[in-house]
Amino acid sequence: MPKKNHFINREVSWLHFNERVLQEAMDKRNPIIERLKFLGIFSNNRDEFFRVRVASVKRMMDVDKGKKRFDFNPAMLLKEILSIVEKQEKLFTDTFYSLKEELAENNIIFVDESDLNKKQGAFVYQFFSNEVRPFLFPIILKKLVNPDSLRDGMIYLVVEMKDSTGVKEDDYALIMVPTDDISRFLLLPSDGDKKYIIFLDDVIRYCLGEIFRPFGYDTFEAFTIKFTRDAELDIDDDVSKSFMELMTESIKKRKKGAPVRFVYDKRIPEVLFMLLIKRLGISEVDTLRGGGRYHN
Repeated sequence: MPKKNHFINREVSWLHFNERVLQEAMDKRNPIIERLKFLGIFSNNRDEFFRVRVASVKRMMDVDKGKKRFDFNPAMLLKEILSIVEKQEKLFTDTFYSLKEELAENNIIFVDESDLNKKQGAFVYQFFSNEVRPFLFPIILKKLVNPDSLRDGMIYLVVEMKDSTGVKEDDYALIMVPTDDISRFLLLPSDGDKKYIIFLDDVIRYCLGEIFRPFGYDTFEAFTIKFTRDAELDIDDDVSKSFMELMTESIKKRKKGAPVRFVYDKRIPEVLFMLLIKRLGISEVDTLRGGGRYHN
């Protein structure tokens, strides 16, 4: 009889642990706001899992190359990890939309750029001009020289720009959503007992014309993308450097680590997606995942 394996791989075990956090978000006995927080914890945990643990598995794949240097198959393990993550992502998305519905029942309503009335639109424009615009530095995609400059874990909007007259060719740009400087959520003017909230992502979507219309475009659509980079510490063995110097240099390298996951809005047009893959240097072995409209 074949020998039975009594052990569970630690990476798979960790994913099941993190699913317990997701279960707390799904548990209707918990307060709604606490359940939202659990979603955030789950998401942050999973990002760190990819940065460190999945990055290590991919390094093992490079070392193994069919030579069976480990007591498990790194390629098969990565396949199992991605299968579990895909199932958990569906649960995460379903839970998020369920929470939005419950919040709406309690007069807390999430809206996007297409839902804004005239008063709300004017409020969003003013907020964008005063608070958001100074932090936006658009990058034309075809002029992106160094993909490593894109920050790990940050949300980017890839913007499709079109000219309805047909005079100018379609063009594309990247904008980092400045969540380090501005709250992810904007509270809009109330309407009686109802409170309205919009994502910072959608504030930018609503005001894309303010950024790109001067360049001769009049039609815009934005799609979310996000990098997760390898955060493994590569410590130089140079004995002439102090431990502090070695750690400082290693931490700087983490910010430009190879991508181990590239998450994108699955609604993104195929032409734009292929252009992104080419310009950002995403290889076939990098972990690609189509997701929804919002991340982080």
